[in-house]
Amino acid sequence: MIDPEGHKILRFVVNNITLMRLRARFLYDDFRSDQFFSVMSNMYVEQDETMMKFLDELKRRYKIQKHANRKENIRLRAKGIEVDDLFDMSTDDINDIYDILEDNNMDFEL
Repeated sequence: MIDPEGHKILRFVVNNITLMRLRARFLYDDFRSDQFFSVMSNMYVEQDETMMKFLDELKRRYKIQKHANRKENIRLRAKGIEVDDLFDMSTDDINDIYDILEDNNMDFEL
């Protein structure tokens, strides 16, 4: 679904007890649910170091991903950080490149 501002609405199913506990935690921590999930989603997409360590631990604990795959993902993230440091480009710089490509009618899909 899309709201009037052009954002997608994300939905998922939880049981009633989890929903009540989430609502209680959000009230206690002064979070709105949309704020919480937006922040968490952005941290995940931006590969925030704290979030990635947390997810690596969840994957290990709950056997979500094979050890070899987790190890490879960690290696690839480290390599990505190394490349980012090498080119020293900000998010704005990268967005500018996409804008230039778009202005030149270069169509590509992510």
